[in-house]
Amino acid sequence: MAQVCRQNDVIVISDEIYALTAFDPGRFVSMAAVYPEGTIVTGGLSKDRSSGGYRFGVSIMPVDAEALTENILKVAGSTFSCVAAPIQYAAIEAYAGNGKVERHIRDSAKVNGMVAREMASLLSEIPSVKFTSPDGGFYFYLDFNEYRDEFFKLGIDRCDKFCEHLLEVEHIAMLPASALLLPEDDFSVRCSFVDFDGGRVLRAWRRKNLNTPEKQSCFVRKHCPLVVDGVKYLKRYLEQVREGKRPIHFMTM
Repeated sequence: MAQVCRQNDVIVISDEIYALTAFDPGRFVSMAAVYPEGTIVTGGLSKDRSSGGYRFGVSIMPVDAEALTENILKVAGSTFSCVAAPIQYAAIEAYAGNGKVERHIRDSAKVNGMVAREMASLLSEIPSVKFTSPDGGFYFYLDFNEYRDEFFKLGIDRCDKFCEHLLEVEHIAMLPASALLLPEDDFSVRCSFVDFDGGRVLRAWRRKNLNTPEKQSCFVRKHCPLVVDGVKYLKRYLEQVREGKRPIHFMTM
């Protein structure tokens, strides 16, 4: 890809905001590493520095691209609002090569990877739900289209209706297909798996020696109960759908 871009003098905008969230950092290669003269790398404090909620966008420009940089700054100056001062100060620390911040990023990715593996194991126990296990970040993309006929019989003919009903019945929030540029009747969703106290879980993880899959599984079940229960409740909901019943809320498992 880099060779084709170089031959055709193409400027690449490579959004690498999730790069540092990779569970195995060695598997990621930045476009700028192979095409540095023509790649603009974009990122952001909230994701690539594992600082959720701190909305601060960054871009790394190619060397010797003064004219391009100047033109982008002109566009940005009339497009984006100014970031709040506290977040600007946080960004200075986060992007200054701070060892403590870099450790936080690495450890956060390891914890998220552990939670993702446990969630994948739990999801695999639900019949007819398709998904791919993530290699980074904190989202699953779930496919419920095997339940389409059952959904339609219950009057749930769009994915957003399914998500609204799932939220009402089981208090599980998911992003429907229509928000992912898919057809409304495609029962695919995006699901985040970071419904836990990140600081508390990270501190607990650092005190443990979780050197086996069994220990990691027990840790996630103990310290991330809302994530674990969420998958259990999703399974309960779909079991009722499979039986032709309109799911109802249960106070306990």
